[in-house]
Amino acid sequence: MGEDGGENYNTLLSENLLPCEDITYFIGGDKIYRLDRGIRLVPFWKLSKVSSSLITYKNNTYLLEDINIPEDGKIDITSDNQLIEWYKKNVLKKEWNSIYEAKDFKSVDAVVTSELQRLKIPTSIYQNRLARIMELSSNVSLTFEELEDLSSAPWFKDVVQKAMDENAERYLEKLKKNHSAEISRIKSDYEQELSVLDNKVKQDKESLQRQIEDKKEELTRITLNNKKEECELKKTILKLQGELDSITNEIENKNKIIDELDSRKESIIADFSIVKEVLSSSTNFPTGKLTVTAIDFNMNNEREFPTAGPFRKNIESLLMKSNGIKVSADEIVTKLSLHNVVLFPDNKTLLATMQATRRCRYVVSYVGVDWKSFNNLWESGLSVIINEAINNPDLIHFLVLRNINMSYIPCYLQPILDMESGLIKYYPGTELEFPENLRILCTRVKETVIPVTEASLEGVGCITTCDERYTGNGNIAEGYLPVSVFSDLPVDEQYSETNIYDLYTDDE
Repeated sequence: MGEDGGENYNTLLSENLLPCEDITYFIGGDKIYRLDRGIRLVPFWKLSKVSSSLITYKNNTYLLEDINIPEDGKIDITSDNQLIEWYKKNVLKKEWNSIYEAKDFKSVDAVVTSELQRLKIPTSIYQNRLARIMELSSNVSLTFEELEDLSSAPWFKDVVQKAMDENAERYLEKLKKNHSAEISRIKSDYEQELSVLDNKVKQDKESLQRQIEDKKEELTRITLNNKKEECELKKTILKLQGELDSITNEIENKNKIIDELDSRKESIIADFSIVKEVLSSSTNFPTGKLTVTAIDFNMNNEREFPTAGPFRKNIESLLMKSNGIKVSADEIVTKLSLHNVVLFPDNKTLLATMQATRRCRYVVSYVGVDWKSFNNLWESGLSVIINEAINNPDLIHFLVLRNINMSYIPCYLQPILDMESGLIKYYPGTELEFPENLRILCTRVKETVIPVTEASLEGVGCITTCDERYTGNGNIAEGYLPVSVFSDLPVDEQYSETNIYDLYTDDE
């Protein structure tokens, strides 16, 4: 084993020691090393220091117990692909605007150095990673999903807006085609109603016309001497003629109204869609009382988890005990590492994730139908938990956001997602950044209140269900998850490259 993490990774891979599913010891030279799942810094001890725990029998060496003494050092086993993924997530995504303006990836060398120093890793490993990143940076490629993250950049928005302007007419034609059946139905109803109205008007007109003709015939039969009767008949004829003129004017007015409705039928259809959406979203939900809650287990004589392994196993153990929905603990760890906001399929899974840390603080907030902006989220618990997280940097904090589809998600959550993508640095109206010891955990109402689309969840880490069986024994690990491990959780490539929204979106 040497100082180059990429070469160490390839060596262990060739020896079939990677990927590592559980704690594994191996001997190299005069040292013994300990591998653990998802860990990239491998501790080692000199064989001479642990000789009392080793026994050799028939050319096989056995370790009698776990090594608990302080290690003599660490080696790096970060592969080139893992280093590039870290480089894209923590450097390129955050500094894309400055890279674009400078036309040079080397403009972020200072950011690379700062991010590596922040991890507080051994100097030799830090220097080796820095040298590898400088060598690999010219060969970095971006996936489609990563390009989507760049869509918040002003120049990218200009390109998208231009494309939308050029294709607007085609999009309108597509909308007309999609709604052709409804338009045809409305037109048919309109024509049917017009036909009924025309028939009624024609019948009334014919009836009046017959009455006039009858009166005229009667008039011809009256003698010239009966002047009074003749005068009354003329008055009746004039009255009937006036009624006929009134009906004729009414027909003309109704035709004008029909013509106006015909010219506005597309806007009427659009207005009806808006009214329908408003009516369908009128369900209300009361806002719960704001409370800061603590999860603390065995405050005395507890040790910190050295890795994320115990946290992952605690999630599986707690889910087995609660008989909850089966999910992947690796996916939960990965989504907590990559996203500020994580959406869970149910409350049991969310609660098991918090309890698996064995020490944290959280606030529960309920989204209301009256939430229209980021201020609603800020005033309903976000400001409180941020203050707690800043004042207690050594403790993990969560904001539990229940029923997120009671209002339109981007209305109140977009600034948080923009901070994650690097579009903005601070919370709106403040100079506060998103704390490393804070995550927002969400659930949604099962019924459709405000329809959730894939676009409205962009940037949210979505936990999916699976068929995998939990392999743990149900025991809870002693100790607790420290912020140092929480802020640098390992990423499983299986779950880092995809984000599946099907479980949370509504059918259109």
